[in-house]
Amino acid sequence: MRAFQCGRSIDYCVQLVGYDSIASVSFWIVRNLWGIGWGISGKIQLKIKQNICAMAQKVTTAVA
Repeated sequence: MRAFQCGRSIDYCVQLVGYDSIASVSFWIVRNLWGIGWGISGKIQLKIKQNICAMAQKVTTAVA
C-alpha cells in the first residue's frame, strides 16, 4: 500500500467500491470521480477499522 495524505475536512464525496487485503492488512478500495490520474487508476486503498481521511464521518448508503 502506498502512503496517502489527507485531512479531516469533508468537502467531497467518494465511493467505496470494495475491499481486499495484502500481507494481512485489510483495506477499503475507494473510487474518486476525478478519473484515472488520481490515486492508483482512480482508486485508493484505506485501512479498514481506522477513520482515515474521515471516511467514517458521514456515510451514505443506497436502499433498494
